[in-house]
Amino acid sequence: MYRWQKRIKFWMWEMVGVPSQWNPVNRGQRLLEEALEAVQCKEIGLTEEQCHDLVRYVYNRPPGVLHMEIGGVIVCLLAFADATGEDVLTCLTDEVMRIERPEVIEKVRAAILRKRNDGVGN
Repeated sequence: MYRWQKRIKFWMWEMVGVPSQWNPVNRGQRLLEEALEAVQCKEIGLTEEQCHDLVRYVYNRPPGVLHMEIGGVIVCLLAFADATGEDVLTCLTDEVMRIERPEVIEKVRAAILRKRNDGVGN
């Protein structure tokens, strides 16, 4: 297993302490949330309507194969980072350093509860 993947798994299980959050549906929700937040940034400017159009487009096609789709996500992330002038490894390193801070862990725990109460989390 890739070392970053192990590190995040440890963070999820040990630091955040919410193993119920480690399931495919919840992780898929968080992946989609983060992708939407990335394209929502003012530098990108994708509209809500464009996102809804894309959701309808995707869900009107047959589902893909998970292994291939994960690879596609990674390839598109690398291309997206390049198109926006970002370095993926720097972004990853900075974010992991940020989320491992105790005050951020507490914010994450609060966000998990808030999302659960809002009906968008497990």
